[in-house]
Amino acid sequence: MSPTHSTTHSATSPMPPCSSKPAHHTVPLPTHPASSDVANPTAGDKGDCDGKNDDGNSKTYTIFLAQRRPLSFNYSDIPDLTQQLSFANDIPRLDRIWDDEGANWNAEECRKISSIKGIAVALRYWREIYSNKKDKRWKGIKASWTEWKYVAKRYRSMSYMERNMFTFEELRAIHEEELVGKARAEYGDHFVEKFSNRGKVMVDKSAIARCYLLLKNIPMDVD
Repeated sequence: MSPTHSTTHSATSPMPPCSSKPAHHTVPLPTHPASSDVANPTAGDKGDCDGKNDDGNSKTYTIFLAQRRPLSFNYSDIPDLTQQLSFANDIPRLDRIWDDEGANWNAEECRKISSIKGIAVALRYWREIYSNKKDKRWKGIKASWTEWKYVAKRYRSMSYMERNMFTFEELRAIHEEELVGKARAEYGDHFVEKFSNRGKVMVDKSAIARCYLLLKNIPMDVD
């Protein structure tokens, strides 16, 4: 992932549209092929596939899998998202299909959930596949994908004993707690001014975490 870029805001800078709406934890499961229905691409959601915009089903995209193996595909090859996918009660499953360079990677299991042209595509590549396309599917899965990314990374850094001590929601809460701590430490006396929604100071940690990332101009899907 590209390095994050932080933007410093003064105490008098306008409040961004922070929302207290909770993030989604379940997203549709891909099916094949993708729908041909189109809509305007989501602003700011730019994947790493070649080309800046999807001009049609014939346009070719390329992503690089483990060991820099290229996978080229057209828009029509992208799996559609219909069934529901959640790892709230099964972090080990997420670990097995998140990263094709991970120690527990299971290509066969991943292929049943995420594949292009019969090739298993780890969930870590979903941003490159679904963002900046003619539809708005990435907008619908971005929040959950971001949570999966953090949980998968945290899970892999833990010892065997630690992995059995935390649930998905607990790991997510740890991440939010870290962001809330940064927000309070950084904004200090201006916290109330910055972290308010419709005249009320935010108390929900998820909302504060998202607002902090917006204030810092940090995408929610970066390391």
